[in-house]
Amino acid sequence: MSEQSNQEEFWSTVENYTQLVREELAQYWASWQIDLMSSEVHEVIGGLMGRQVTLVTQLAQAPSIWNGHVAPLFLRTMTDTYITLAWILEDPVDRSRKFILHGLGEEKLLLEHHKSRLKEADESVDDHPLVQSLEAWLNSQRFTFLTEVNVGSWSGIDTRSMAQEADSENLYTFAYRPFSAATHSMWQHIERYNLEECSNPLHRLHRIPSELDAPLDVDYLYRAAKYVKESFDVFRQKIGVGAGIPSAFDMFVSELARFDAQGEDDDSTPASGFFLRLFQILPITSHHRVNQEYSVVVHKAEEGGYWVEVPALAGCYSQGETVEEALANVKEAIELYLETLRERGESPPNDATSSSK
Repeated sequence: MSEQSNQEEFWSTVENYTQLVREELAQYWASWQIDLMSSEVHEVIGGLMGRQVTLVTQLAQAPSIWNGHVAPLFLRTMTDTYITLAWILEDPVDRSRKFILHGLGEEKLLLEHHKSRLKEADESVDDHPLVQSLEAWLNSQRFTFLTEVNVGSWSGIDTRSMAQEADSENLYTFAYRPFSAATHSMWQHIERYNLEECSNPLHRLHRIPSELDAPLDVDYLYRAAKYVKESFDVFRQKIGVGAGIPSAFDMFVSELARFDAQGEDDDSTPASGFFLRLFQILPITSHHRVNQEYSVVVHKAEEGGYWVEVPALAGCYSQGETVEEALANVKEAIELYLETLRERGESPPNDATSSSK
């Protein structure tokens, strides 16, 4: 199969997934009988699930942002949304109401800030379009339990504690916090993506601002799709209703596996798992100062989990409980390997697997 055919089939698979995941959400919603005495539960939980589907479909439709600059902003939001959803599902009525009260409190506080600013500028307040819009939205919130407005921490605890109570601490540790580095523009992110060494040797190799190339990486889409699946799973477990149709995520993975299998007869493209196959279209790339691509081989470990080796970099490998975790870890291993070579004054080796294609 030609590379053009491979890519056309891949994008068709992505489009099919976005349609199926929307349908799956609709089926979950149709299967959940609404209790009008606590409609806020349905609205909060439904809204959070809808948010997850919106984020994954928007990401799927914008492949130009499947990179380390932008995709982590989506994934941080999705992990945050999952933790919120899972925590609320532990006590839906009380926690849904807290969630709503916090949101209303934030909007009411914003309204008061706008009014204060308008008064200071000696402008009309009551007929200002922004004030009218905010007031109209607040007045539309017809909830009988609205007795106070909360502008503090809506849950009363921090995100890590929420994750622990919702049995999601691993997600918090290995996804939420690392993705927060991009969201908050922390050092561990900007050092990798927004700085490069000055070429002037008299400047002692200090780093200067740069927009480093961050090639497409399909793993970001896979992670987003997985977070939606996990959101559906926790909903099904806690509410006790199903969609009644096959999982969009499972079908997505099945299509990717079939896509990989089609390459087994192609001697120019080794097939060792659908991730490896996809990364030969959207390769794993070192983002750290050196725009260099490396093929990787994914192995299933006998003791459980997976380990990944980089054939072009002797001794460079990593591991993880899942394929996507192992691939994420091996990227860091590649970065450290190349950094060590640079410190020794050695050039990074070429990827023999890539150059032979």
